[in-house]
Amino acid sequence: MTRPAEADASAADHRTASPSRSRWCRATWALVGTATVWLLVVLTTRLFSGRWWLLTPLDDLPPLAYVTVPVMLLVAIPLVRVIRAPIPKRPRLLIVAMALAALALALPRVF
Repeated sequence: MTRPAEADASAADHRTASPSRSRWCRATWALVGTATVWLLVVLTTRLFSGRWWLLTPLDDLPPLAYVTVPVMLLVAIPLVRVIRAPIPKRPRLLIVAMALAALALALPRVF
């Protein structure tokens, strides 16, 4: 039978034993979620603008917003590194890809 202190130590060793699976911090989740939502907003606006009455508020967004939000997402990646731990590579690439896709989809609306 093991003592509680030994059980806690073995549980701590088990949790730190797998460095290949890192957890995302809250800032990473926030950036990935924001990038996903913004890409869906731009895609939905692009596909259904003028066809569906629920998108009327999105039609009223200024064209500058379609450019500034992806740029702000790209700027936020290094800022999170300064404030918190760096964002892992896979979510960082995901954020960059979604921001660039949203920017590419929004460019015809802006110009």
